[in-house]
This record gives sequence, structure tokens and C-alpha cells, in this order.
Amino acid sequence: MKKTKLEKQIMEKIENKEIKMKSKWWFFAKTTSLRGIILLNILLCSIILSATVYLVSLKTPLELFSYGNIGMEIFFNDFPYIWLISAVVLIISGTILLSKVGDNYRKTTKTVLAINIVFIIIATLIFGLLKNSFNLESWLGRF
Repeated sequence: MKKTKLEKQIMEKIENKEIKMKSKWWFFAKTTSLRGIILLNILLCSIILSATVYLVSLKTPLELFSYGNIGMEIFFNDFPYIWLISAVVLIISGTILLSKVGDNYRKTTKTVLAINIVFIIIATLIFGLLKNSFNLESWLGRF
């Protein structure tokens, strides 16, 4: 009995145009764009992490630390903090976006964060394996 009453109330609101209907394509476009943004987020974060590892490996800490305090100062001054902070921001924003797609709203934030980090690690490893194809050393050497 309550179900039919509720159905009648909803149908009355639709007929009175109190509820605006959205087409199927609107939901499809929203979901597809969110998934595209998440994919770009993961790719950008993996590129930033790969670049950070490469920039740190240019001047190995063990070589610089052998020079004492000056070597430590050089390492900490040249460390790409901005790249690392931007990767953390991308991980957090990717986790927020990933929780809004599909059934991920049911999962805890830690689970969605773990899924996001696993995707980023896999993309970073793939990017690291393909870095010779992209000639990354010459491109990053400009910075």
C-alpha cells in the first residue's frame, strides 16, 4: 500500500514538472568523463613519480653524502619536493574521484586509496619499462 502511494506521489511530481528528468546520455557522459579524468590522473601521477625517481638518481645520495654536510645540503636543496607534493595531491584527488565511480562508494576510503595506489604503481612500472622507448633521459635532462 505504501509503495503505490509513493509511486503516485512521484508520478504527480513528474507530471507537475517538479522533478527534472535527465537522459541516459547525461549519466553515461558523466561516468565516462570521470573515468577519463581518473585515467589521466593515474598516468600523470606515474609520470611525475618516474621523473622524481630519475631526478633523484641523477645525483645519488651516497655520492653526495660522502662530501659531508655540503653534500647533504646539495641533496636536500636539489630534491624535487614540488614533484613529490604534486604526486601526493594527485593520489588524494584520484582517490576522491575513484570513490565516485561505480560501486566504489560502498568501499572504505582506505580500500579505494589502496586501489588507486596499486594502479599508480602498475602504471609507473610500465612507464619505467618503456622509458627507453620514450627517450626520457634526454627529455628530462632539460630540467
